[in-house]
Amino acid sequence: MRFHAKRPLTYTFLLCVTVVLLLSIQYSFGPITTTDDIVNSIAIRQQNKGDPPSSLLSSTSFLPSSAASYSVLEDVFPQFPILAANCRMDNCFDYSKCQQGFYVYVYPLVGARTPSESYLQIINVTKLSPFYTDDPEKACIYISSVDTLDRDNLSSDYVHNLQKELTSLSHWNNGRNHLIFNLYSGTWPDYSEQFGGDIGYAMLAKASVSTHRFRAGFDISLPLFHKTLPIRGGDESLLLNVNMPSNRKYLLSFKGKRYLTGIGSVSRNSLYHIHNGEDIVLLTTCRHGKDWERYADSRCEQDNSFYDRYEFLDLLANSTFCLVPRGRRLGSFRFLEVLQYGCIPVLLSDNWELPFSEVIDWRKAAVWGDESLLYQLPQSLRSMSYTRIASLQQQSQLLWTKYFSSLEKIVITTLQILKERVEKHNSLSLAAWNTHPGAYSLRPSYSKDLTLFPFFKTTNSPQMFTALLYVTQRSPSLRRFIENLASASYIHTIYIFVVNRSDLTGFVSAASRSIEKLPIRVRSISHMADSYALYEEFPTDAVMTINQRESLVTEEVDFVFSVWKEYPSRLVGHLARSFLWHSSVQKYRYTSKLSYQYSIVLMDTSVMHKYYLSELSVYMRTRLAGMDRCSDILLNFIISDAVGLPPVKVGQRLSFKSTPEQLAVHDSCMTLVYETFGYLPLKLSHIRLDPALFKDNVARVRKRYPLMEKLL
Repeated sequence: MRFHAKRPLTYTFLLCVTVVLLLSIQYSFGPITTTDDIVNSIAIRQQNKGDPPSSLLSSTSFLPSSAASYSVLEDVFPQFPILAANCRMDNCFDYSKCQQGFYVYVYPLVGARTPSESYLQIINVTKLSPFYTDDPEKACIYISSVDTLDRDNLSSDYVHNLQKELTSLSHWNNGRNHLIFNLYSGTWPDYSEQFGGDIGYAMLAKASVSTHRFRAGFDISLPLFHKTLPIRGGDESLLLNVNMPSNRKYLLSFKGKRYLTGIGSVSRNSLYHIHNGEDIVLLTTCRHGKDWERYADSRCEQDNSFYDRYEFLDLLANSTFCLVPRGRRLGSFRFLEVLQYGCIPVLLSDNWELPFSEVIDWRKAAVWGDESLLYQLPQSLRSMSYTRIASLQQQSQLLWTKYFSSLEKIVITTLQILKERVEKHNSLSLAAWNTHPGAYSLRPSYSKDLTLFPFFKTTNSPQMFTALLYVTQRSPSLRRFIENLASASYIHTIYIFVVNRSDLTGFVSAASRSIEKLPIRVRSISHMADSYALYEEFPTDAVMTINQRESLVTEEVDFVFSVWKEYPSRLVGHLARSFLWHSSVQKYRYTSKLSYQYSIVLMDTSVMHKYYLSELSVYMRTRLAGMDRCSDILLNFIISDAVGLPPVKVGQRLSFKSTPEQLAVHDSCMTLVYETFGYLPLKLSHIRLDPALFKDNVARVRKRYPLMEKLL
């Protein structure tokens, strides 16, 4: 028989704990005998705090909520101050500020001190973003006008009285819901990550942050970027093609500083061991700093000689892998430089929290190297498969183009991450962030199902389309026009929109009443943009927009739709136009002159995915309100920006010339939309798609679309 001598002691301990808990509850709520007593007691205490008790009596009041962070534990156990190092969204962020939506407020500039150029640019692109509000009471996120980018106390941009500046902000509230941007912290010799000031419960968007200091789900890791990085738009990717196997001259390259002493010197001082001068070219120089000669070692002269033999950009463009070693800080400017050139980054910076790691899967675009295993790196790279290399190159270009090619994209990505934390019901999956076309081109409110977006459609799936016919005047040929349209092979429904002519509604209804082949809906609208907001009603993904004219041949409708089925993410249509750069006025101009290239397809008899109409509706309702006549130009900007490809022009039966008035309108729209976007996403194309045997001297019975040649 076994005796358990410790069991009575265990029972005693559990009994003591139970008594303590009961006493705590007794102290907090008074005599309580039922669950209802507990609920009523909490309700009374909460009412004393100024909140209505009714919200606590709902079945969901005790569940974690983004709108109400109140917890029963706050009343049962005593409250202790939250340490800033332990901040998370659920304990240092006030979700109630975001009940009106995700809006960002930027404090106005005060005082004589002017922020640095880079910080002013961050403020300006934030104000141009769709998240900006000038009403602090409406804001969910606050951004200080105090420059916090450079916290190196040797820098001329260092703000010495930062603590006083921050606490004087009208809505500071110990930093809750505030976002602090920072690129540099610490100084020689240790380059500590200490911020140099108490930011309370503020979120930190910081470059060169280490994994052990990064507060996951609260802070945001930024890339280091040059002051020359474009503010809006962005530099193009410089990867011209992806070959398998890669035919680049160098396997691995690097050209940069060599630190002789201090932090960051260990890795760079060892690079010469794996440099072979053939397919691995790793170049360092001692020539930097005020007194580099004082610390120069025996290898400096030879290093400097090799360093001068190679051009930096030539190495980037001709290397498959590019080394990104840590500098004095964990991050490096080299990171964005190699991404732009399609050179796969090989990271040699232990414990670096990579930029936007919350949403970007860097395993698909970068290679990690261990600083202590440098000698094994060449063999690891040589063993990588061709398909893996090609995949890494392609992904690096996607990330560069969508999230890093301009300051605006870096700032908007930061804000988008915060928005998804606040509005989790509208957040995108990691797959959406890491696949073409990227997070910005996918609006979660449209659908949570990625297959409903145009970018993920399969071209061999059966398709039908909805026709949107815009009528502006009475015409005796309208009935015949509608009949020909209704005879199209893949048409599902026709919507006839009577634009700004309510007196024509009866005439149009009568003209379409006898056509029973398919559903026809007649609507009276004030502006064409009103029809875009009805995209949810349209029963098909494909939408064809058609302006009223004298004649229409069914075959041209069938052909343009058959082409769209092969290019479902693009705009496909008949009327092609382009743009020119006019140096005399320093702006882009719209042109309708016939040319061997085009970048715009007008909406008349064009096919698109209805998702683009939803995007068009959002722009016309917010950023370009009242600019109904700019739909053609704006739609081309939206689609080209999303897919990075030009529209598709197909051969047409009739040619149309723009009137002087139309030219003037489109030209002014070109300027307006360009200013709204901040850059020109339009792509040039030299391709026109015609039916097989189009205009060939063969029998008509051998042609599928013979009527398209009539009156051409």
